Amino acid sequence: MKNEESIVFKIFKEASFTKKEIDFIERIFQKITLKKGDVLLKPNNLVNNQYYISEGCLRAYFVEKTGKEHTVQFAIKDWWISDYTAYF
Repeated sequence: MKNEESIVFKIFKEASFTKKEIDFIERIFQKITLKKGDVLLKPNNLVNNQYYISEGCLRAYFVEKTGKEHTVQFAIKDWWISDYTAYF
C-alpha cells in the first residue's frame, strides 16, 4: 500500500509521519465493522480503546434502571467515540 493510500492519512489529515511511524500506527489500529443494532461497548467491561468512525454513525447512551435510554453522544464520519469516562 502506498503511504498516501494509508488509513493513517485519512484519519490524521494534517499530520506528517515517517514510514516507520505509519507502519507502527497501521499495526496497532484494527478495523472493525458493526451492523445496525450491534453493541460496541457493554456495561461493566473494561474500555481500552477509542474508535474512529470511517463511515456511518455510532451512538453512546446509558440505560436507567427503568429501561429508559439517554443518548449522550453521536459520532459520525471522521469523529472519534468511546466511553471516555471509563477510558480515562
